[in-house]
Amino acid sequence: MIESQSAESQIVFSPVTAFEAIERQIKSLCLKDFPCGEGSWREERIINKLPTKNLGKSKNPKLVKKKDPYIVDSADKESVEVLQELIRSELSPWHLESSWSAEAEKLRRVAVQTPWLLKEETIFSYLKTVKIYDQGVVTVDKKLLKLKNLEELILSANSISSISSENLPKSLKKLELHANQISDISGLCISPPPLEHLGLGRNILTSIDEHITGACWPYLVSLDISHNDLCDLVKVISVLETLTKLRHLVMNGNPLSLIPAYRGFTIDSLKHLMVFDDIHLSVDEKLSFNKLARAKDTIIEEAQIYIEIPSIKGIPCPDEIKFKDTQPEYPVVDRKYFLQFMFLEEKVKTTSVIILEAAEQLKLMVTESQETDGVQELTADGLTSDKQNEVLLENKQSEYYAEPIELMPIGDEANKEEIHQIVSLSCCKLFCEATPESHLRLVPIKTNTFSWAPEQSLNIAVDIKRQNLLPLRDFFKHGMDFSLMEQLVVSYPTGHEAKEDKGGKGKDKSKEPKKKKDDVDLLKSKPVLATIASFHLPLENFLDGEYVCKNVFTAEELPAPLPAVPVEQDKINAKTKEKRKDSASPSDKNKNAKKTPTKEDKKKKHSEEPIDFGSDRLELEVIVKLEHWMSTKDAYSEEKTQRVTQDSQGYHLI
Repeated sequence: MIESQSAESQIVFSPVTAFEAIERQIKSLCLKDFPCGEGSWREERIINKLPTKNLGKSKNPKLVKKKDPYIVDSADKESVEVLQELIRSELSPWHLESSWSAEAEKLRRVAVQTPWLLKEETIFSYLKTVKIYDQGVVTVDKKLLKLKNLEELILSANSISSISSENLPKSLKKLELHANQISDISGLCISPPPLEHLGLGRNILTSIDEHITGACWPYLVSLDISHNDLCDLVKVISVLETLTKLRHLVMNGNPLSLIPAYRGFTIDSLKHLMVFDDIHLSVDEKLSFNKLARAKDTIIEEAQIYIEIPSIKGIPCPDEIKFKDTQPEYPVVDRKYFLQFMFLEEKVKTTSVIILEAAEQLKLMVTESQETDGVQELTADGLTSDKQNEVLLENKQSEYYAEPIELMPIGDEANKEEIHQIVSLSCCKLFCEATPESHLRLVPIKTNTFSWAPEQSLNIAVDIKRQNLLPLRDFFKHGMDFSLMEQLVVSYPTGHEAKEDKGGKGKDKSKEPKKKKDDVDLLKSKPVLATIASFHLPLENFLDGEYVCKNVFTAEELPAPLPAVPVEQDKINAKTKEKRKDSASPSDKNKNAKKTPTKEDKKKKHSEEPIDFGSDRLELEVIVKLEHWMSTKDAYSEEKTQRVTQDSQGYHLI
C-alpha cells in the first residue's frame, strides 16, 4: 500500500510540446464546468427592452430578448455573485491554483459572468503571461503563434534542447528557458522577437559567439546565462559589450566565474551595468575596478584556492601515552597522524607543485592506475632522473578514499640537509568511482604527520591553482572530502645482541658497556593505516558568488586507536617477562623490590601535573577560500606572481 502511494505521488509527464502543455493548463481551469460555463446551475431570465438604435424610427418597435444573469427565479439556481464567490474564495473546493498565468483568474471570472463570449481564439488571445514548470516540454512548436498577445513565456525545468525564433510570437518580451538542455541557440537568434529579458541559466552552453549580440537583441535589458559551461571570460565579455541596453547580467556558476578577475573585469568592461549577479553595483565598487578592462593581458584563465586547517583537538589518546608507566620496553611505538583530502588533478604538466617538509629526501611509491599500463615517472624541478630519486604514486584501491601518499626514505645517498622537496603531481591519474561526475580525476593529498596532543595547532596552508575550470566547477558541486588518518609503525630489536655464546667462549660480557636504547638496531614494521574520521565539505557556495567556505567538523563516536602490540606478541612478551624474573639473581630481585617512598618522593609526586588526555569529541576546523580581486591593484600586485612559500607545519600546493 505504501509503495502504491509513493508511486502515485511521483508524477511523470510524457514528452509534450509547449502548446500542448498550455492547452493542458487551460483545461485545468474548468471553464465549462460548475461554477463556470453555461450550465443548468445558472438562471437566465428573459426580459423585454426597447432597442436604442431603432428608437424613434418605428412607431411599433419589435421587442428584443436579452439575458439577465443577475435575476434568479428558482431555488436550485445560483446567481452570478455566488458563483464568483465560489471561484474566488480560497476555502472553496472550486478554487483552483492558477499561478501559471496572470490571466487565468480573469478567464474564470469571464467564464462565470459571460461564458457565451469565451471561444478558443478569445482564450488564446487573452493570455499574456504563461509559466510552464517541469511539464516535460521538449520543443516549442508553431502552434504557439496562436497566442498573439503573449508577452511573457517561462518554460523552466523542462527538456528543451533547441528553440527556433520562427515559433515565437512577435509580441514576446520576456523568454525564460532556465534549467533545460539547450546547447545551441543559433536558431533563436534568427529574426528573434524584441525581447527585453532572455533567461538561459542552467543549460549546457559552451559559447555565445555571434548569437547574443546587439545586432540580434537591440532591446535586451536583462540577460541570465548563469550555470552554463562558459570558460573564456575575455571572449564572452567582448560579445556582451555590443548589448548597449544591457543593465542586468547574471553569469555566476560558469567556470569563468572562478577566475580572480571575473567580477572586476566584467564590471569595468560593461560600463552601463547596474545589477551584476543579483547584486546592485555601487559607485565605489565601479571605481575600485577602474581601468581593469584595459589590463586584458594580466588576466589568466586560472582559479586559485586556499585551504587552511588551523587546529584539531579530541584525537583519541593511545595506550602508550595513557598508560605510559606500564608499557614494555619493546616494541617501540611510533604513532603519527595526518590529514588527507581529495582534490582535482591538474592535467597540465608542471602547474601543480607540492612542497613537503621532511628531515630527509622522500620517496612517493605509486603503482599504475586504471588507465595507465605501467608506472608513470613524474618530472619536477629539483629532482634528478636517477632511479633512486624516482617519484611514484601508489593507488592500491579504486575507492573514493585512495591510499595516502606513502613517505619512505630513499637511501644513503639522500641529501638529509635538504628539508623541502618539490614534487610534481600533475601527471598522476587517479580515478574516483564514488564521485557522481565520472570525468573527474581526483588525487589524494596528505599533510605532514604530527604526534598526538590534546589540542594540536596545525597551521596548515595549501595554495592550489587549476587551469581546467570546467572540471573544477563540477568538483565544487560535489564538494571536498577530508579524512583524519592514523599511521602506526612498531620497532623490535633485531635480536643478535641478545644471543648468548653457546660455547661459553668469547669476551666477558660483564666487562663490555651496555648498549643504550638509542643504539640498539631496530627492525621497523610496515606502516599500518586507519581512518579515524571522515568529513565532507560542500563547496557549491563558490558557484553562487561566495568566496569562503568554512566549517568546524565534530565527531563523538570514534574508533579505538590501533593496538601497538598484537595479541600473540603480547603473550610472548608476558612469557619473556616471567623467564626474566625466574632467571634474575637475588641481588637483582632486591634491587627491584619496592622501596618505601621518602618525603622527597612524595613531594615530587604531588608536584607532577596530571596528564590531559583530551576530550572525547573530535573537532576539526577547515577553511577553503576562492581567490578574487578586490581592486585593480590586485592585477599588478607582486603577491599574484608564482613563488614557493613555506609554512611552519604544512605545505603549499601551487
